[in-house]
Amino acid sequence: MRPETSRQLRRAQYRTTSFAMITVVVVLAVSGLGLVRFFHHQQLRQVDAALQAAGRVGQQSASADPSGSRAIADAALVQVIDDTGAVVYASTRLSGMAALRSVDETAVPGQPVTVEVDGLGPLRVLGVRLDARWLLLATSLDEVHAAETTLETALLVSLPLVAVALALVLWRVVGTTMRPVREAIEREQRLLTDASHELRTPLAGARALLESESLDPDEIELNRIEALGTLDRLEAIVSGLLLDARTSSPAPMSDAALVDLDELVLEIVRHTPAPTGLVVDTSRVSGGQVRGRPDDLERMISNLVSNAVRHADRRVRVSVIEHSGTVLLMVADDGSGIPPDRHQLVFERFTRLDDARSRDRGGVGLGLAIVRSVVTAHGGSISIATADIGGAEFTVRLPASVPGGDSGRSDHMPAGGGR
Repeated sequence: MRPETSRQLRRAQYRTTSFAMITVVVVLAVSGLGLVRFFHHQQLRQVDAALQAAGRVGQQSASADPSGSRAIADAALVQVIDDTGAVVYASTRLSGMAALRSVDETAVPGQPVTVEVDGLGPLRVLGVRLDARWLLLATSLDEVHAAETTLETALLVSLPLVAVALALVLWRVVGTTMRPVREAIEREQRLLTDASHELRTPLAGARALLESESLDPDEIELNRIEALGTLDRLEAIVSGLLLDARTSSPAPMSDAALVDLDELVLEIVRHTPAPTGLVVDTSRVSGGQVRGRPDDLERMISNLVSNAVRHADRRVRVSVIEHSGTVLLMVADDGSGIPPDRHQLVFERFTRLDDARSRDRGGVGLGLAIVRSVVTAHGGSISIATADIGGAEFTVRLPASVPGGDSGRSDHMPAGGGR
């Protein structure tokens, strides 16, 4: 991939991750504030419930304790005020202090409020009516505030750690999401690079032939023939590149149809030119139906058969079977074979091998690349092994049109295939 394109993709990944991270941080911050507020209200509800329970006890014991519930005075902050607001009784910690609330403020009984008291800090105060007096029950909120502080500290420590962890996860997720885009760009750049490299030589040759000004009729005719051959090669390269680009596209096959692969194989074998003395064995071709583009499948089979014929010595074997929901197409030859370390390399565009399987023997270096693209587009796979007849064997696996079908016979499986 070009450095500038790589930098642009990396910047896009940074921007996407940053935007997602900011969103997550905002959500976490708002959620944290909401959690603190919820915790605060829950703590106050518990305090208020305890005060209201104590208020009911005070009301029940009022008749036996006219001075105002001495029974709970030692366990809580208690004041008793009359209707003038004067304190007529106070528990030990409130002794000598003014009334926590005025009579007017206590006019709505049963509703606790928070009051700030010098020396005691924030108190939660509840007023309960006792005949002609008011019973004021209070409890300190220091423990509530300490619990809230602990929660806030925990959030301040944990949220940045969570944010960092999420940033790493988001970076990976965004990178994974952008991988198809990166791969598509790489495919496009490789296509442009391959096309420009492979077209440059024949174009230069055609230009040289067309610019020659020979007066010899025989030489003119020879140049014309060579120029036409060069144009044929250019046309083959362009057609192959276009087909490879189309079959490499992840777009759905809207024009897919049921294809009898066995019939297509037999038809292609009949029309494939073979050197004298070369035998193409189709005795192991049995029923196999797939769903796909007929033209693309025809090109895929034709490329495999032509490749095998081009590199075989005396024999090519073509097999088709359908077994356990998979249709297997195997094309083997008795040629020089392909070294194991080159099995994946031969599927790349314009691959040049040092052995007999060089494109110099007839192809333009796109045949097997197109085969792999077609097979992948049809949801299949392709592999290479050493054939039991001595050369290379290509095995194509495609989903059968009827999953689980077994129209082929397993005893037709060749010894060297199906791996």
